[in-house]
Amino acid sequence: MVLIVRCFKCGQQDVRLIVGGRSIIHARCHSCGANLLEEVMEFEAEIEAAATGSLHTTAEHQAVSRPSKDTSSLEEKTSTVVTDDEP
Repeated sequence: MVLIVRCFKCGQQDVRLIVGGRSIIHARCHSCGANLLEEVMEFEAEIEAAATGSLHTTAEHQAVSRPSKDTSSLEEKTSTVVTDDEP
């Protein structure tokens, strides 16, 4: 399927978007010549790299993910385990 859509770089309605199945096969603006599919894929890769890198390295994330010291006492207070004692 071929769709004609607007270019996010130059604003012209001149991007030929070729879709095959569930994926975009080709997306190039014929006015400015930009390969939009390549640019979007690079942008997504940068966003994923930034998200995965920053989540695991920030001190704030490490502080949030670190368990508190009094977790065991909390578990004892909220435990509802009932055991059957046999005579």
